[in-house]
Amino acid sequence: MGKLVELNARGDTTTTWEPTDEASLRETDAKFEALMARGFSMVERTTDEDTFHRTEHFDPRAEEIVAIFPMTGG
Repeated sequence: MGKLVELNARGDTTTTWEPTDEASLRETDAKFEALMARGFSMVERTTDEDTFHRTEHFDPRAEEIVAIFPMTGG
């Protein structure tokens, strides 16, 4: 099972998916794209990696994807 963790001003929200479940893949892909459109930065880690790397596309093989809230000035 993979997870998409959204870090935001309210804390964090986790969405999970099963690589064999088309409905959960569609839902997670849609959430990934919506977060990207809002300016979130995405980093992912696959099961065979110890480090995260930046990504711009949902990969259902990822073990974990972290969506980082965009920095804003004030």
